[in-house]
Amino acid sequence: MPQSITLLALSMIFLFAAACGSASCPSGFVASEGGWCLALDAGADARPDGEADAGPCGGCSGDTPVCDETSNRCVGCVQDTQCTDPAAPRCNTESNTCSPCMDDDQCARFSDTPVCETGTGVCVECTEATQETSCPPIEVGRPIGNRMCNLSTFECQGTLGFCQPCVSDEECITTDEVGVRRCVPLEFNGASRGNYCMLDLASHQTATDDPSANCPPRQFAQRMRTSLGGVEALYCVIAEADTTCEAILSFRDACAEDTATDDCGVPGLDDGVCRQMGSTFACTYECAGSNDCRNGAACDGDPETCNPF
Repeated sequence: MPQSITLLALSMIFLFAAACGSASCPSGFVASEGGWCLALDAGADARPDGEADAGPCGGCSGDTPVCDETSNRCVGCVQDTQCTDPAAPRCNTESNTCSPCMDDDQCARFSDTPVCETGTGVCVECTEATQETSCPPIEVGRPIGNRMCNLSTFECQGTLGFCQPCVSDEECITTDEVGVRRCVPLEFNGASRGNYCMLDLASHQTATDDPSANCPPRQFAQRMRTSLGGVEALYCVIAEADTTCEAILSFRDACAEDTATDDCGVPGLDDGVCRQMGSTFACTYECAGSNDCRNGAACDGDPETCNPF
């Protein structure tokens, strides 16, 4: 007897669904794409083919993909986890729309951008308040230079600037005014000198809004190199045939004529020069033109060096 009743019920559902076709359905039913009149919330057995019904909202999609079963309306969201855009991670339960964040908890599920920048309501990598925990030093065999939060992009970046020795691209600083620096191998007289933070020329041209801009002074040579992070590009580098980063960074340091090889540049490498003016001695380095020197310093003398006076 129960089996007969069940078969009869299924037959009636089938006949009712077939009869509806593409016509409008009575209250309590919704028309499917195939023309079936499906009972709302009737479960998987509401259709002869075994598929589930459209639910209490009649099927939701597009900008309102979620069914709010308390009102039987299609909405944008009913909880935060249904908001997948870091720019709108919070579900506003009054409007049932995905909205800007208000605190870090609403961003915690985004591994790359777990912090709420409350000024814009966007989930970001870091803020000024969180940079100590959001941007820790990266371990590459040893802790590398501290990183900081770039408050223009709210991304972590390195703090090492021009000609600083480095072990990772992430250690080098990027600025909106100058461009992107990466950790690039350098030479001196054909021998490897290790890796230093050097400027990507294309990024410099973008930062200065000048597609024809040359490299800045002291790093005027252009060389194709691959950074430690694997980024092949045209970089602004020093005059590797004449000097080293250490000698450039010791420019204008005090020196003594008889100890010049130790005071200027790398001790014993002969990459720096102790230049004299009267009774004053200062470190400098050989140059091929003023572009190899700091702004305002002339390339002169014999041999030609950047004038430190």
